[in-house]
Amino acid sequence: MESFVLHIVFHGELSWFLSRRNLEPELSLVRDRRASIKDIFESLGVPHTEVGQILCEGTPVDFHRIPTQDSRFDIHPVAPPLDVTCPTLLRPDPWKSVRFLVDDNVSRLTGLLRSVGLDAKHIKGAADTDLADIAEAQRRILLSRDIELLKRKKILFGRFIRATQPYLQLKEVLTFFGLEGPYALFSRCFLCNIPIRPIPKATVLHRLKPETRQYVDTLYTCPSCQKLFWHGPHCKAMLSRMAEVGINITPHNVA
Repeated sequence: MESFVLHIVFHGELSWFLSRRNLEPELSLVRDRRASIKDIFESLGVPHTEVGQILCEGTPVDFHRIPTQDSRFDIHPVAPPLDVTCPTLLRPDPWKSVRFLVDDNVSRLTGLLRSVGLDAKHIKGAADTDLADIAEAQRRILLSRDIELLKRKKILFGRFIRATQPYLQLKEVLTFFGLEGPYALFSRCFLCNIPIRPIPKATVLHRLKPETRQYVDTLYTCPSCQKLFWHGPHCKAMLSRMAEVGINITPHNVA
């Protein structure tokens, strides 16, 4: 195969991934073998989960386009809000719902996502291969700070989490995926990820501490682990932290 030149331009925040390898966002590459544009830009450090549009000489193409001659490719980032239920050229098979899979390196996101009523799965110590298999089989959006993991072919939707503080990470995810509420606050078990349900106080009096027995009337339980929940000071503290980072949550949204 004769060699040819690819001029690739990475737009927007995709340049950050290039900068990690001391590469410029505009590159000219001499190629002499067949490879998809996805394989090419991932070899430069950009995971496909971060890419929202690919233009070849101004024409939209998919991940599978194989360059064979001198040409220009413009690689654009995903433009938020990303709706995983809508088909696109790069991701033509939409999903029916939003469900997350949380990697160990952003594990504190798990409880925060559950606190706003979102389905968030986390398996402590899971290998990358297992995470990719789960993301594919259960159609879950992978949240991670592991770039190599996000390059795995089985992962259709994912997000490299930019923020380092958990509540800012929550804000980032809600904004990026257009999840503006209203939220089913504190409607899931923090441990099991299962929707909790009301339980009559009289049936669990023996499990309550004296102060809880006196001041709390509305209780919930997890059908799986039987843990009890109520809206106490810990809930108010979480809502306050969310408000501090700009998440639009008001008390009347509480389940």
